[in-house]
Amino acid sequence: MKLIERFNEEPIPKKDVEKELNEAYEKDTKFENSRVLYSMCNSPPEIARSAHLKFIEANLGDALLYPGTQLLEKSVINMICDLLNAPDTAGGHILNGGSEANILSLWIARNKWITKNKIRPSRQLEVIVPDSAHYSFEVACDMLQLKILRIPLDEQFRMDVSIAEENITDYTCAIVGIAGTTELGVIDPIDELSKVCLHSEIHLHVDAAFGGFVFPFLVMAGWRKDIPLFDFRLRGVRSITIDPHKMGRSTQPAGALILRDKNDFRFINFSSYYLSSTVQHTMLGTRCSASVAAAYAVMRTFGKTGYIKMVQKCMENTYYLCRLLKSEGFELAIEKPIAPIVVVKFPREVLGPIKKNLYTRKKWRVSESRHPPGIRVVLMPHVRRDYLPTFVSDLKTICRNMGII
Repeated sequence: MKLIERFNEEPIPKKDVEKELNEAYEKDTKFENSRVLYSMCNSPPEIARSAHLKFIEANLGDALLYPGTQLLEKSVINMICDLLNAPDTAGGHILNGGSEANILSLWIARNKWITKNKIRPSRQLEVIVPDSAHYSFEVACDMLQLKILRIPLDEQFRMDVSIAEENITDYTCAIVGIAGTTELGVIDPIDELSKVCLHSEIHLHVDAAFGGFVFPFLVMAGWRKDIPLFDFRLRGVRSITIDPHKMGRSTQPAGALILRDKNDFRFINFSSYYLSSTVQHTMLGTRCSASVAAAYAVMRTFGKTGYIKMVQKCMENTYYLCRLLKSEGFELAIEKPIAPIVVVKFPREVLGPIKKNLYTRKKWRVSESRHPPGIRVVLMPHVRRDYLPTFVSDLKTICRNMGII
């Protein structure tokens, strides 16, 4: 397929357009080949795909036109609330990814601070985040004119709560903790942050975009006894981001924002008088609703038992990869990860060349981590166990050729 430079004057025959689409599709990387080792998304099951297509025209931004789709969204939110041990007062929405959910959470927190204090602040309100926070919080703070304060990580690559406390001021409107960091999959000390936020009456938001569909099922499986609490059982937690389109296996985009008290959505209510739904409290007017149906389909099809089996398999592959890497002398950032993410430590200056060589010579797709510097692998359901020895062998060969080992 060639790049189209201008809008065509006359219709193009359907078969020719389909040919162009097929050519573009063939250029895209496919999860099924198991060489995509860094993405937190993956290929959705067939039932999710078919549900997505069935509801492709639905728009929950005008929900009264689509009462069936709205019922699916409420059902998905109820299932997620159950997963996160939310109280009866909780509620939420499926949004266009975890980034939008994180932005909405800080928007709510900012407006809550203004409403509570009954004044416009004389200086920028502040948001405290760990140095491992997703870039969407930088986007949110820039959009909302908030000052972002990044807190360094401790030896376990978690937010240092003592330093976070030292940075709290009268202008702190939110603190963010991560449950399943993008780089390493670790959980910040959410229980300690909960106590701090209760005492200081600060909105605590938990970004569990990845971990939300991982840790609860590992706990149910009895996989490990040291997975810390991060959900609504901690009274200070006011909101949680969780992505059905990651380990939830839905189609994209599908990110959920769950509030402890659904009435907190009133802080971002806006009138939409020309629609059948006259009040909106999400960022986008038109909301992709096909992925809501996909999330419903896969969650109902899998059930808790299906997810337990899935994440157990991912963790078994994770530990298998760790053993292979250590047997070849590689140093891991975390010896026994609590999430299906493995980081192999390397000097920062060689990360780019290693990543480039892995792709250009062996077609492996990996990414880099910053804290600590390393090559990052995510063991999603599409990653086949029998491919892992080949990956380790290829990594070793490339490092040897580069003179690293």
